[in-house]
Amino acid sequence: MRLSCSVEIAGVGEDVFLMKVNKVSIEEFQGILHRDRFISEPELTKKMSEQLVHPIKFEYSNGHVGNIFTTPKVSNTAVNIVRGILSLLDVTIKNGPNTYTLYEPNIHGTCQSTYYLEEDAKNEEFLVKRSINLENCHEKASKVMGMAYAVTCENCEKIATNNAGMVTYSYVIKQSAEGSFIKEASAKEVQAFSPYNVKQGCSLLEVSKTLSLSEVTKAAVSPPSLPYENRGNLKYVFGDEINQMPIIFVTSNNLEKKIKEMLQHLVKTTQNKEAFSNEYFLKLAQLFRYVTIAEIEALWKEFRGDKDYRRWLLDVITSIPTSNSLIFLRNRIRNHELSVMEAAQGLLFTFHLISADVNTVKHAQEFLTVPFIQNSWILRKTVILAYGSLVYKSCQDPTQCPSDMLKPLYDLASSAFREKNEDDMLLALKALGNAGQLSSIKTIMTFLPVQPTARTELSTRVHTAAVLSLRNIAHKDPRKIQEIVLKVLLDGSLDAEVRMHACLVLFETRPSLSLVLTVVEAMLKETNLQVASFCYSQMKSLLWSTTPDNTEL
Repeated sequence: MRLSCSVEIAGVGEDVFLMKVNKVSIEEFQGILHRDRFISEPELTKKMSEQLVHPIKFEYSNGHVGNIFTTPKVSNTAVNIVRGILSLLDVTIKNGPNTYTLYEPNIHGTCQSTYYLEEDAKNEEFLVKRSINLENCHEKASKVMGMAYAVTCENCEKIATNNAGMVTYSYVIKQSAEGSFIKEASAKEVQAFSPYNVKQGCSLLEVSKTLSLSEVTKAAVSPPSLPYENRGNLKYVFGDEINQMPIIFVTSNNLEKKIKEMLQHLVKTTQNKEAFSNEYFLKLAQLFRYVTIAEIEALWKEFRGDKDYRRWLLDVITSIPTSNSLIFLRNRIRNHELSVMEAAQGLLFTFHLISADVNTVKHAQEFLTVPFIQNSWILRKTVILAYGSLVYKSCQDPTQCPSDMLKPLYDLASSAFREKNEDDMLLALKALGNAGQLSSIKTIMTFLPVQPTARTELSTRVHTAAVLSLRNIAHKDPRKIQEIVLKVLLDGSLDAEVRMHACLVLFETRPSLSLVLTVVEAMLKETNLQVASFCYSQMKSLLWSTTPDNTEL
């Protein structure tokens, strides 16, 4: 993508300036590097020009950009482009040393910047080189998506990181009788990303930008009488726009016509027993992310009677990562429009692929009380277990994790314990294990054999499920889980199966050396050879492990 424009900057008050963006031109590159060329995108150019039709107001003092103000309805994307332009004007000049390092805010966050100053006395200019280490930032403007189930590995990060980046700025600062001004500024950013530690196996992102001074005028400029709102400082802000899959891009106009054409194509390939194109399905999934629930309902009403259209509609709607897919499934299940297998498949895909937040979890809770689901053991089990996983994903962001999310699972666990319903106890414990929240420990403890009532009244299956439900919680508070499972492991009166599972959970918490030695001492005196052998095998396998997260262990 290439964006070019001209900007006019004028002072309208003390440390307050206006910037007008003119002659916007956007070009897109699709093809092979060094062979194909950029292609003009008039539609994108028009939309961006409309966003930037009014001047941008910003604060600027001592070489630093402060707050940015825009008129209402300007998108986050347009404001971020403005931030990219203004970031070229943000520079710290110090008297004294030619080289200095400091932390300063920029579009990436508050990062470490290193400056080098060189004087060109002949042309009365200063050449300033600035490099920003993107691996050394505080409050970095970054967003991780699709990693809700990933577990952080601190030792792995010490060895290597998945991404690395550096930005270099070059400034030509001209000195004059009236003061100094930036004659030219340029920047080049390089970021490398690799999901795995593979030599030369990373993807590279390169960004370059240049800003040159063309002319200086002394015409008076008065601020426009427009409503302005504060959009924050230079730091990049993520918007709530729909992020398309990078491998397939679609336009969101004439949605209904495009959806019907793609559905018809997929149905024809099915009827002719041809291999369907993945591209059409991915495009269809992208388009469904833009439609409303009313439009989805209308499409279902039109095609539900045709088994081929019905199949493709169910497949694509359940792959939409929005709450619309949950609302659609809820309506279909309540109206008994789906078979048990269709409902089970749809629920599995939807709960797994959906983006989790408070609103999504609220919609998901409604499935727990639907009679059609309650009357089917497979659907009930699917929904309860998937709901626990959905809570786990939502609670990765503390702001999206209210305390009442786990209430349905707590209620299920308490009623199952009270009625001595073993199947429901196992189901509740597995769901709480999927949720993996610290607040669940109190409920899980009532099922562990460390409690007298649970020891005598509950079966080995329930004890084992209770121990295993602590595995995900251990990622958040390993010391607390170590205390609990160590008591189970060292209790010789318990069933061997329960103790072996306690040993498994204990070593997954990456215990300290002193704790490992405690287990070794206990196993040397252990009379149950089954438990001793299992613990020995567990420690031996960890001894020979070469994975970074087991290095210290």
